[in-house]
This record gives sequence, C-alpha cells and structure tokens, in this order.
Amino acid sequence: MGIRAETISNYLIIATNDDIGNMGWHHQTLGRSDKGWKIADTKVKIGRTGELTLNKKAKNLPFPISFD
Repeated sequence: MGIRAETISNYLIIATNDDIGNMGWHHQTLGRSDKGWKIADTKVKIGRTGELTLNKKAKNLPFPISFD
C-alpha cells in the first residue's frame, strides 16, 4: 500500500441506569491499493478507566491527544 492517510475519530458511550459510560478516540492508519482504501492499523485511546469518574479522567488526558 503506497499511499497512506491517518484519521482520528472520537466515540462516546452514554451511561443509562447502572451502565458504565466511556469515551475515547480511534487513531487509524489507512492504506490505498488498486482495490481502494483499507485500514492498516488501529489504536484506541480510552478516556475512562478504573475508578475515576469520566470528568476526572478527561481532565487528565493529554492534549493534543497522544497515541503511545
């Protein structure tokens, strides 16, 4: 795949009742071939883990977003 592109998209899961909400980002590398664009690699940055509330965890996120 010679031509490459990168995308960043966010997601949000809204908690209902006792469900656990979450948010984060997908960082994808795309490659183009003679058959079209295909996903070559995906990394996910989760914005909420462990016992931290969503607001506390979101305040601790580095910006711009870092994909380690």
